[in-house]
Amino acid sequence: MARQSAKEKIQGVHLRKITEDVPIEMAVLLLSNARSSDGPLLDVPDLEGLAEEEARAGLKAFLAGRDGEILTQLDALCGEILDLGEGKGATSLRTVVEKKLANVDLDEFEKQLDDLCRSIWVQVHHPDRFRDAQSFYAARQYRDHGRLYSAFEIDVDADVEHGSSAKDMDLRRFCDRITEVLDLKARPSATALDLPKTKEHPPSVMVALRHGGSLSSIHDHREDGRRTIYYRPANEAVFIYTPSLKKLEVCASSYVVRKETSEVFAAELLGQDLSKKPLTKLNYDLARFQRSLNLPLPEWDDCEISLASVIEIQMRLGSWARVLTLKVTKDDDIKKWAERYLASLRASATRYGYSRVVIAVGYEFSDRKTGTLNISVTSSNSSNVQSFRDPRLRDLGHRLLTFWGILERFHDLTRGEIAQYFDQLILLYDLPDPEITGAFLKEQKMDWDRLVSASIIERRGRQEIVLIDDADLGVVEADALLDASTGTVSLEGDFGENLGSHPKSDFYRYRLDRGWLEELVLGALQRELGAPYAKVIDEYVAEFGDVEIASNRVPAYLVRSMDQQGVIKKLDLCFRRRQEAGYGVILTTSDIEGQYLGPNIVVPLRSVVTLEDDSLVLHPDRLDQLYVSGRFLAGGGDKAQFVRHAKGGTLFLPGRAPLRLEAEKAATMFERLVDAARSGRPDIKTSALMEGMGSTSPQNLLGKAVWETVKDTYICQATSRFWRLCEEAARPI
Repeated sequence: MARQSAKEKIQGVHLRKITEDVPIEMAVLLLSNARSSDGPLLDVPDLEGLAEEEARAGLKAFLAGRDGEILTQLDALCGEILDLGEGKGATSLRTVVEKKLANVDLDEFEKQLDDLCRSIWVQVHHPDRFRDAQSFYAARQYRDHGRLYSAFEIDVDADVEHGSSAKDMDLRRFCDRITEVLDLKARPSATALDLPKTKEHPPSVMVALRHGGSLSSIHDHREDGRRTIYYRPANEAVFIYTPSLKKLEVCASSYVVRKETSEVFAAELLGQDLSKKPLTKLNYDLARFQRSLNLPLPEWDDCEISLASVIEIQMRLGSWARVLTLKVTKDDDIKKWAERYLASLRASATRYGYSRVVIAVGYEFSDRKTGTLNISVTSSNSSNVQSFRDPRLRDLGHRLLTFWGILERFHDLTRGEIAQYFDQLILLYDLPDPEITGAFLKEQKMDWDRLVSASIIERRGRQEIVLIDDADLGVVEADALLDASTGTVSLEGDFGENLGSHPKSDFYRYRLDRGWLEELVLGALQRELGAPYAKVIDEYVAEFGDVEIASNRVPAYLVRSMDQQGVIKKLDLCFRRRQEAGYGVILTTSDIEGQYLGPNIVVPLRSVVTLEDDSLVLHPDRLDQLYVSGRFLAGGGDKAQFVRHAKGGTLFLPGRAPLRLEAEKAATMFERLVDAARSGRPDIKTSALMEGMGSTSPQNLLGKAVWETVKDTYICQATSRFWRLCEEAARPI
């Protein structure tokens, strides 16, 4: 029973697995060498000489008495060990150590009992190689992570000898330039590794760049007053260059970092002259082939296209291991053969999409040069066009793919465009769901083509089933059937009834790239606020650090979706836990006025930001005025009061942060307490306070999370049967 109790106190499934499954000497080796920036995390007791089970029980008992924060760090470390100790992670670790370790160390690596023990051994004895293996393992997965991933095409005329292998990479020069471009305070480090050929990818070169992130801060409350501690979190960017495709892929949390570091990579490591050939991000989309395998012929003056025929289609049937491929000659109609031998082609294409399409093209330029070429495009966002040696053929390939709607070029929004579209950007930023429709974009008068070209939204196909509001039947489900000849969508009810037609663009589905949108919005506001940094700290909140407002340095935040049900309750709890930072300003994308979250004044963003001469302008005088006028109530005012809102209300008590209550019954309870306090008879009997509430006590009514933040601060128990406001317990914010 004692052993089980100790086991249950070990926080985290990863730490538990290490302490239970690996040999005890390896578990002790790992935990003894676990470190933080301040030194070793643990002083593990000497377990030598004990039997296996006794030593394991002793280690568990020791861990059960450690601080929860330390156990959390250890669990994260054990998670990293498990990542590289099983499956493809273990393969990644072996790939790295075989290339990076000396023979004597490689022999020691092989002596370990299993993959999990090898992972521990490398982490302890060769931590740099362990990090390289982590980067390699992550790189194998990043290509499917749209938010963290960008692909750029390299100029084929750049020096082809550059970047063909890891030994060609001048990492010192690369790191020096990265330091300048990202304005880093400390020089980054980089490691290069040759990636072997796989079923999905040709041989490539990986470079893992590790650098300090943007300056961040935390508020540390000491006895002599609050102080701000600044630090730089560790960041990583992983580059994968495939020489045969002239393709550079980069994985990092910030698009700005991806773009700027990729330009340095192309210039310094691959020899590309960016002044003559800027780095280009291209997006390939094979969705148009789900509708038709026929390709129209363009009418151009400088080149006649005599043939454009799909000669190969490939589908991955739910897995990279299951591939369906159909090849025909350029004179064949692939649709006819597909329908003959692949009866369910359309259904399969709709479900899985195409992973590769090859197009045969016949051309004749105006100078009579003729020929044929094969253009291939894959769903991994690549094409063979960039590898064509002839510049005219490269240009022709890109023109054709653009004409057919397969290729979209990425164009950043300029600062002027960010200002011009800022209202639209914050409307998108405020949305709770990343999925939006063409009808929504049209209703909001948004330029969806520009938003797509800037990669803020991505087209994801068309709605096939929709809900519509019928005058007779109410909300009903309808099939959205495309009429290709008219470019419209007809709505058909359950019994075949015609429910009207609409433009097909209304039924396009789009997905919002929230990460990229956050960078645009937060970057623009950071410049206007003069903030030290801008970062997202949770689903709804971003922070800018301390900014100058009304001659004070105060914390500033941006929150979204405040008008969504249940969000304000989460936000109120979040900001009351951060109230040690003092009075602050919360900018909100929702049009909500006169509200408070913790000791922070809520200011609608649109009330202080305007567009002037194609520039985004934040008016400091308006912000100062709202901050000064709101600060009095943010401190609770001079007497208890309760202000009602459309939903719930806010309690103001002197010396405390305002308490936002969204639930109607909770608001009524505190309103009764305020009325009692202001009447001179502050104590209310429990039965009177809870009358009509459906609960027997304030604890049950508010729930555990809220109760822990309000008891003995906003509500106090006068006696065993009476409650009152905690007016006498006021303390400065």
